Amino acid sequence: MKCEVKIKKKKIGKINKNIYGHFIEHLKRCIYGGIYEENSSLSDENDFRRDVLYAIKKLNVPVLRWPGGNFASNYHWLDGIGPKEKRPKKLDTAWIAEDNNHFGTEEFIKYCRLIGAEPYICLNFGTGTLDEALGWVEYCNYDGETYYANLRRKYGSEKPHKVKYWGLGNEIYGKWQHGYCSAKEYAAKAREYAHFIKKIDPEIKTIAVGADNPDWDIEVIKTAGEEIDYISIHTYFSSDDYLTVAGLPYFVDRRLKLLEASIEVGESFIKKEKKIEIAYDEWNMWRKALDDEENYNLSDGLFASGVF
Repeated sequence: MKCEVKIKKKKIGKINKNIYGHFIEHLKRCIYGGIYEENSSLSDENDFRRDVLYAIKKLNVPVLRWPGGNFASNYHWLDGIGPKEKRPKKLDTAWIAEDNNHFGTEEFIKYCRLIGAEPYICLNFGTGTLDEALGWVEYCNYDGETYYANLRRKYGSEKPHKVKYWGLGNEIYGKWQHGYCSAKEYAAKAREYAHFIKKIDPEIKTIAVGADNPDWDIEVIKTAGEEIDYISIHTYFSSDDYLTVAGLPYFVDRRLKLLEASIEVGESFIKKEKKIEIAYDEWNMWRKALDDEENYNLSDGLFASGVF
């Protein structure tokens, strides 16, 4: 018996390299004891774990999101700059953990440069303020003789970091999140933040919080759509059934198409030259409790491959 497979090549679109982006958060060993570990023989002069850095470089990460996640909604960036011994240890009320703030903006930017990734910073839309957010953008991206630009020169870099991607909060639709509010409340706030952020640097791309819910997503686009460039979607799954996990990409495809339709509806209410794009910036299998570490298997690999 002879079998033959014929493959016809047909170009159906261009793959955006950013779909292979990654996300780090101050949660368990992701950062402290993961990519960053002080006083360790495994770390380099920056306290970056050499073994982890080597593994990440092999992935060719195009964009890296930080500081969260839920952590972002009560993170104050000024705590994480300057001499490490003077940085305050704070209680992170998202995950109920103590954070010494030794991994902050300069460490994150340096890590991105080492792995060749575009930095993506998520702003504090919970306990933070507009002034605080604008100060962070000024610190990272402004090249003038201002307080925060000079603070960057003092503590980190003479030249601006030119952070391109800025997230307008994280999962504000959820009751588990600092700053939880309605779509209308969030959209008004996102519009204001995005508007003034782009006054500091017009090249910035802003990412609004999407809820994987058409009612929320359409409201956000109707109100803030003229000021935003992306809307996000987050999905996590939990199943021990092999075929269910392997088949989940079909569900992901349907959710992305639903968001695409929501964008089209929302944009019909506004005037915008460039279409709002999707930022699928959190997704994975997640079965374990937060105090355990995930052990992935072949079905998880099939799931990830299917999503891509």
